[in-house]
Amino acid sequence: MALWMQPALLHGTCYLLLGTFFWNIGCRLLAIVAQNQAASMIDDFQRLGLAGLRLHRRIWLGMVKVMYGLSVVWGRTQAVLLGTFFVVGVSCSFQLTHMVAVRSADDTTIWLSIAVLVAVLAVASICSSAQILTDAIRVPTRMQLFRLSFLVKDEETTTEIKQFLEEIFLEHPKMSICRLGVLSKSSIVYIFALANTYIVVLSQFALSIETTTTNFDEA
Repeated sequence: MALWMQPALLHGTCYLLLGTFFWNIGCRLLAIVAQNQAASMIDDFQRLGLAGLRLHRRIWLGMVKVMYGLSVVWGRTQAVLLGTFFVVGVSCSFQLTHMVAVRSADDTTIWLSIAVLVAVLAVASICSSAQILTDAIRVPTRMQLFRLSFLVKDEETTTEIKQFLEEIFLEHPKMSICRLGVLSKSSIVYIFALANTYIVVLSQFALSIETTTTNFDEA
């Protein structure tokens, strides 16, 4: 590798890794806050009554706004990260496939394999962190409301619980990339399936070119 390319490569690598790291940290910290907040719902209701439940409802709406804010602020960054990791993974996988096919493996194979592994782990962690946050915002709060509905039978509290559950259903919080697509665990399967399609198409195209070139040289 040329010396002038090394700073650019180092800068790009650090950007990708740090962007992924801060995204994972942000999602998981907010998920912990949401889970702890949901866990204290019943205790706060027993201590403050209906006012405690309404307070939790306002806090939950605030956390949803923070979640959407995180999605908006980091949306473009995640689009760049996922796009870069996708290109790196497909390019390196195609190169590895080609090297294995022509049996020309060398030390470059190790670095390409590491690049593919990093790209796969990064994509999986980005999508998994988004899924963890989405579940933490929605599931624990909903379960606590169901538990509370069995413990309390007065009409006013039941109405408040129903409205809270309807709000959770209508809000349906989720992480997205610039509103172009939802980030979740299912995104991992979609991205890897798309990457495999590109790898197969590129490999077949390269093989077709090599076959045509060989036949032309023999002729």
